[in-house]
Amino acid sequence: MANKHNHPTVSPKGSHPLALRFWRSVGVGFFCGILAVVILLLLAAWLIAKFHIPATALNGICVGLVLLGGLINGLLSGRMMQEKGLLIGLISGLIWIVLLVVGHLAFVQDGLLTDSLWIAIKAAGSFVCCIVGSLLGVVLAMKKQNRRYSYG
Repeated sequence: MANKHNHPTVSPKGSHPLALRFWRSVGVGFFCGILAVVILLLLAAWLIAKFHIPATALNGICVGLVLLGGLINGLLSGRMMQEKGLLIGLISGLIWIVLLVVGHLAFVQDGLLTDSLWIAIKAAGSFVCCIVGSLLGVVLAMKKQNRRYSYG
């Protein structure tokens, strides 16, 4: 059904077309997820150097930080969009996986086959984290919106 301006693609959540809101929320979530991973990796590198953490823990730390970045990516995307959490999580997760694989191929010169298990764990876990994060983001946005209207 068209709204008062006869624009069938305009979402009731905002005045921007649904596709524009969708890609904007995916892009902002993706950018913030990458930014969070970079900041956390810098912090982890400092902590590793300061406290002499053994090299055997590096893969686990990196996987955990990438999963956390995927969760942040999905959470912000879902919260911005305020609807279609599963779709946003799927798209964010696929983009996140492409970035992981491209980054892995670009920076890993040797040991491509030995690191394939770690990249598979990062990819699968990040995909799930993006979906869960986007669903949580939509729920949190709905709760915030319900709280705003319950006091009025």
